[in-house]
Amino acid sequence: RMMKNPVRIQVSAEDIPSQGEVVHSFVKTEPRDKTELLRKISYLKGMRGLAFVNSLDQLLMKDAKLAYRDAPIVSLHSEMKKDERKKALDDFKSGKVSLLIATDVAARGLDISGLTHVIHVDVPHSVEQYLHRSGRTGRAGADGEVMTLLTYADEKTFKKWTKELPKKPVQKVWYRGELIEGSSKTISQKGK
Repeated sequence: RMMKNPVRIQVSAEDIPSQGEVVHSFVKTEPRDKTELLRKISYLKGMRGLAFVNSLDQLLMKDAKLAYRDAPIVSLHSEMKKDERKKALDDFKSGKVSLLIATDVAARGLDISGLTHVIHVDVPHSVEQYLHRSGRTGRAGADGEVMTLLTYADEKTFKKWTKELPKKPVQKVWYRGELIEGSSKTISQKGK
């Protein structure tokens, strides 16, 4: 009645692209060790991750330390010039670097295909923020992983944000150049 020649489009469940399987995991670490852990993660085979930090100060500090160590990581933040932002995104999209570190403000509006990981360097401030960040991986039928670098002080908040997930997050540890499932207690028993 309100339109001229309207067209009705109906979509069935079969027509909607399936979402891949998304695994939620965490690595327990000390706050001072997060930057080094990010550097190690950046060298994992097949890594193509978007890492989120909660503040610009933390991002700039991590960026400086990682650049000094020549890690294959770029950052994206609101203080960058337009051409710097473009170069960082181009380097990431082309595969020249394996991790892109950003704040929520800088990453707003980004849609990067083929992300294997979303990494919460800092536990988000809200469950909505956790879910929004996490939704960047596992798109268009591809699998993905959402990893949180978890400090002791943030465990309670992390459990609160993830309690409604279909599967319980799995703990991973850095062991012999790889992230493997298990706790540090399990790994120490394997080493015996």
